[in-house]
Amino acid sequence: MNLFKRATAYIESLSRERKVRIGLGLVFISSLFFAWSNLLLKQVVEDLSPFTVAFWRGTVGMLIVLILGRFRMKKLLGVKRGLLLTRGLLGVTALTLFFISVKSTTLSNAVGLFHTYPLFTTLIGVLFFKERWRNVYMLALFLSLGGVLLIVRPELGSIGLGELISLVCVFFVGWVLNLVRYLRKSESVLSIIFYFTAVTSVVSFFPAGVGEITHSVSMWGGLFGVGLLTTLAQLLMTAGYTFCSASGGSIISLLGLPLTFILSNTFLGERFNWFLVAGSALIFISGYLIAFARKD
Repeated sequence: MNLFKRATAYIESLSRERKVRIGLGLVFISSLFFAWSNLLLKQVVEDLSPFTVAFWRGTVGMLIVLILGRFRMKKLLGVKRGLLLTRGLLGVTALTLFFISVKSTTLSNAVGLFHTYPLFTTLIGVLFFKERWRNVYMLALFLSLGGVLLIVRPELGSIGLGELISLVCVFFVGWVLNLVRYLRKSESVLSIIFYFTAVTSVVSFFPAGVGEITHSVSMWGGLFGVGLLTTLAQLLMTAGYTFCSASGGSIISLLGLPLTFILSNTFLGERFNWFLVAGSALIFISGYLIAFARKD
């Protein structure tokens, strides 16, 4: 039994109250890891193409999953391989778009708009995965749209490329999360992440090019950090949702938004304005409403 499964089995043996607390704690640590990885991402993507960063993120993540899965390829390849591959392709698309948005605008703007993903996930679930519609989703939709408008501020004359790409990114994230929810009925966490990381490595290799990938080795610390932190964050968040309610976990995961703001302000010198703060607050409230509208 690998370390991931042993840890999961130990938590399963605890009382329900302790399991919920541990689950929420895992999701919180995951949010910290995501926020810190975003900071590293902003630093390395300034000097490298988003495809190169995606390649290393996928490669490091794939190695971690292979080690945790003890290189047992039969189990890692899963059952529904076509859907797993589709999830991988949608995942690398969303990941690359997010990296491009971070490169093209401030980290605060990119992450602020990225956190509209609960709304996109819900709408896609209702339209294509037979999820139940709830009236509160309409309020969440208007709040998210208001938040987006405050961050993008189209009255300035044009919408920035980075902000536009970030919104396209969360459309793909919505599809990814609905597919993951469906695949978890038959596939292991490691299988789902393995396909994502493997597809990311292969697909991003060609647009990145051998030359830049070789050159990027000089920045191995930041690139390894992005791959390590995001992969651990994925594993911790998935494990956390196993032991806590979907609503509670969703709210804790939304803390990644203010955490990223604090880090970007402290280490990157990005200054907040009231439009960004107000827009992000509306997006946060929208995610809160969606989280508690779902049945656990």
